[in-house]
Amino acid sequence: MRKSFLLSGAAAGALIMLCAQAQAGTLYISRLSNANEPAGTAPSAATGIGSLILNDAGTSATVRVTHNEALVNPSPVILGHIHRGPQGANGPVVFPFPNPNSPIGPLVWAIPAADVTNLQNGLLYTNIHTQQNPGGDMRGQLIRALLAPSATGGTQLAVANALDVSAGYDTDLDLLLIAVNTGTATLKAQALDDLSGRTLYLLGREGVESMWTMERSVLAHAQATRMGGTDGTRDVGKFGIFASAGSDVTMRDPSTEESGARGSRPYFLGGVDYSFSDSARAGLAFGYPSGKNRVKFRGGETKGETKALQAYFSAGIGESNVAVDGTLGYGWTDFTTTRSLTSIGRTATGATSGNTFGGAIKVSMSSKMGENARISPYALLDYRSADIKGYSEGGAGSVGLVVPGHKVKNSFGELGAVVSVPSTQSWGMLSGQFQLGYTYLLERGAGTLTTGLVGSPVTFQTVLTGPGRSAAHVGAAAVASTSEGMTATLAYDGMIGATRLTSHMISAHISFAF
Repeated sequence: MRKSFLLSGAAAGALIMLCAQAQAGTLYISRLSNANEPAGTAPSAATGIGSLILNDAGTSATVRVTHNEALVNPSPVILGHIHRGPQGANGPVVFPFPNPNSPIGPLVWAIPAADVTNLQNGLLYTNIHTQQNPGGDMRGQLIRALLAPSATGGTQLAVANALDVSAGYDTDLDLLLIAVNTGTATLKAQALDDLSGRTLYLLGREGVESMWTMERSVLAHAQATRMGGTDGTRDVGKFGIFASAGSDVTMRDPSTEESGARGSRPYFLGGVDYSFSDSARAGLAFGYPSGKNRVKFRGGETKGETKALQAYFSAGIGESNVAVDGTLGYGWTDFTTTRSLTSIGRTATGATSGNTFGGAIKVSMSSKMGENARISPYALLDYRSADIKGYSEGGAGSVGLVVPGHKVKNSFGELGAVVSVPSTQSWGMLSGQFQLGYTYLLERGAGTLTTGLVGSPVTFQTVLTGPGRSAAHVGAAAVASTSEGMTATLAYDGMIGATRLTSHMISAHISFAF
């Protein structure tokens, strides 16, 4: 089916390859075949496609026709016209073609007002005549081309409505409109999906989630340093250096408005910190996460490389066992996108950049639980945003997306607890940590983008829906610390249960205090 669709697109391309840019208007299509001729016409295997673009003023029409009479029919073509008349009935000629051999046009017709009405009512048809069938070898009614009935979701409908009023702006776009409108309903829906912005949400998500990857790593370091890697009795030193590396794997399920994707985000973070007192410490880190999101089912991907600075503080409050940890970060992200437009055999590429900002504050209280274990209930509040610069896609001709600059925000609140079970070793202390929390998204990054196509000034709304609000935050870590001031951690951190988003992060962390 796809092969025949692309072949029809190639045939339709002959209609406009020689055409200069036309005035914007409304597209009408006629599918020419012998079966549409009145009874008594001699059989013929010839077929063709005709198009007419009526300008917005309703005063001029641009006409083109391609057919395969010369390939399948030995009878010479003698005439070609647009006629006035209903389906199956003969009518008078209203616009003759100077040369009926394919390709015909582009021809400009100063269409009378009466025939504009006939066109809009389906009462004009394209007819090719041969010596075998001088009354008409094949014909087809000129019918308004509409993609909207083939849309299967809100985003598809938005781009369909834009395409349905974009004829005449760009010759390459006209080629594609004719090709898409002569395909099957299934292929029309696929083309609408390909041409929409259902993958644009990935840029903003990658920006804010890269910052969250950094924040998780810094908060984990703050907690481990404050607790001395064990039960808080070891002197962690005035100065410290630390490093962390790992990878965050995400799975985004598709919705009617957004394509699903599988992502990976390896990262590295390194920093220094300083202890102001036994209970207060602050530091600065530089991080580099490199995210890649591969679009499910459709091919294509979005990449985001972020360079981020993260500042943190960790402070205990008196003798209460209450601690406050906080982070503040700023990053610079370079994005590249690739979208596989399989229905039309093209690939759209884009490149842009953006800035990311993030901050989090966590309040926890540690208390003993049994002989050795400690439990630390906590409350966490986080806010992140990504500012994406506007860009236009290349490589796909007139159907590359024109994406405006936009901001994606994400914030959540979380309640949970961390249980730590330390055990004394000959070289120091080994501690197992287990985390369980409930996360609720206060702001999911939802919204709309006023998007357009390179070949048309008509815009449409691309919906950004965001993941579900609720998720479980689970984690487990093994923390080893020595009396010489070294702490090493191997950890798992996961966000599970959110609609359309699951995240798993594995990381290794090492720090030295002196």
